Amino acid sequence: SVKVGGVEMYSDSATYYVNGATEAVAEEPANWNAKYENDTLTIKNLSVVGSGATAESAAGIYSTVDLNIVLEGANSVTAADVENASYAVYVNADLIISGEGALSATGGVAGEYCSSEGIHSDTLTVTGGVINATGGTSSTQGSYGIFVAGNELSIQGGTVVATGGSGKYSYGIYGITDAVSVKISGGIVVARSGRGTNTSGAIPGTLTPTSTKIAGQVVNNTFAGSPADFNENATAVAIVPSDWTVENTKRHVGDNASISIDNDTAIVVSGDDTDNGLALSLLST
Repeated sequence: SVKVGGVEMYSDSATYYVNGATEAVAEEPANWNAKYENDTLTIKNLSVVGSGATAESAAGIYSTVDLNIVLEGANSVTAADVENASYAVYVNADLIISGEGALSATGGVAGEYCSSEGIHSDTLTVTGGVINATGGTSSTQGSYGIFVAGNELSIQGGTVVATGGSGKYSYGIYGITDAVSVKISGGIVVARSGRGTNTSGAIPGTLTPTSTKIAGQVVNNTFAGSPADFNENATAVAIVPSDWTVENTKRHVGDNASISIDNDTAIVVSGDDTDNGLALSLLST
């Protein structure tokens, strides 16, 4: 089962969705915003907000099968505020995201003892596109930009920005355990926490290559880490909130790359090394 904006899509033959529609169609419209065929969902300038009382209906994109999402144009997927888990993109299987477009996936306000997540999947592989995944609000559980239940995230290209929201736990990237395997072979990855009342951080777990390091994380709203956590080959940067003193958190990335720091944000200024994978770990208030 694959749903877009609560509308069932069928893969026996190509089916199409137009923003705001209440059902999918088999005949290709000139202005289609989603096309599903052969386990591939192509989205093109899609704009959906989930609705309903369940996690399934609250999700903008929902799938119970392996899914390939191809990005075209600028796409916005937002989860509904719900008395349940709030996921913008929910795939209860393996997810691959590719293409040259952009995707903004934002979780909503989750119910009690439920989490809010931008993107949820078993495993996630990104080969292209610009992806901004942001967790929403959860008063008693976690807020995660990206949650990988299978604990495996592979970034092979594109740009991924994962931001935790407000919750008991807040992480940019998280998994079913706190040991997520993040493999970066290309592209740019930015992970940052929001405000966690218990714990928060960028990515708990293992980054590959090992020269990709995280300088620290926020535990009980206290920054833990120091510039000593970097080595000269490190390809990560940690940034404390703007009202703290920022010292020695800027790190040169390769001979031809640099990072500029502006309060809570990090911007890659230049450098071919980014093509080989760059992980930026940001911590926010």
